[in-house]
Amino acid sequence: MARKARTREATVNDRLAAALDAMHPRWVVEAESTRVFADAAAKAPDIVVRMPGGLSVVIETEYAPAADVEAEALGRLNMTLTETGERVEQVVALRIPESLSEVRQAVLSQALTQAELDYCVLSSVDGRSVERFPARGFISGTADALAGLIESIAVSERRLARRSGCSRTEFPMPRPPCVICSCRRGGRRWTRWGRRCTKLTASRPRAWP
Repeated sequence: MARKARTREATVNDRLAAALDAMHPRWVVEAESTRVFADAAAKAPDIVVRMPGGLSVVIETEYAPAADVEAEALGRLNMTLTETGERVEQVVALRIPESLSEVRQAVLSQALTQAELDYCVLSSVDGRSVERFPARGFISGTADALAGLIESIAVSERRLARRSGCSRTEFPMPRPPCVICSCRRGGRRWTRWGRRCTKLTASRPRAWP
């Protein structure tokens, strides 16, 4: 019996990038693009999300159990972006469900938007240390929840501190958005910057182990 073809991670990346791009028309989302990094043009991030007035966020993906995805994500931090000259401050390490590797490409996009994805955020602090959110485990949620998280973290703490004329210690940043707690106002989830994001649904990310 012929072995069933496995869907490549690059194909999933293309579909996930298209899904995120469709959710936010003002975003520019690309998968497997080269020349993203000025200091390593040949190193293509799995996905890069660019948004007006915000920070570019890199996403590194791997099929579960994704033993190397965090190491890959860590390697992207502090790299210089060719387009803006700024360094990468936020990278999402994402575990793709192994079950998607056997989904036919004709229905892959739909399956991907409905799948539960596991992810965490690695953040560069002053270019010297790294913070992980959550501290252990992963957040679980759909692609829609992932988009809400990306929107929340795509603000440069360094840029905000520079605009305010104070240092990071004088201008403390709140923790990442409350995507795992029950705090809500008017039935909506609120980001760390006080802006409304997508309405709470059954697909809201659950707490990590």
